[in-house]
Amino acid sequence: MIPASYIPYLAPEILLTVWAMGLLLAEAFVPLTSRQTALWALGGILSIAFLTFFFEPTTLLFWNNSAKWDGAAKFFHIFFLAVAALVIWMGDDVQESMPHGGGEFVVLPLF
Repeated sequence: MIPASYIPYLAPEILLTVWAMGLLLAEAFVPLTSRQTALWALGGILSIAFLTFFFEPTTLLFWNNSAKWDGAAKFFHIFFLAVAALVIWMGDDVQESMPHGGGEFVVLPLF
């Protein structure tokens, strides 16, 4: 089990996964266009990037010293979120022609 002290370090991944699952459910049951799904996905990415950017933890080794959270880990978290946002933003034009459905393309980069 993960100790409670590790939760802030894993919060971006947890929040992003929960956000993606929520978007998949919303896309399945609510008539969202692909553009609306993309905007919701981008909003989630921006809020999680904001959370990651302003989270200032101390350097920590965890999982039996096999993982380390430091400035480089923070950089790559934000870099991954930026790349996912670019993929969603650029793929939005491709999905524009579909009146309903196709939102899973927008959500899958979040996983």
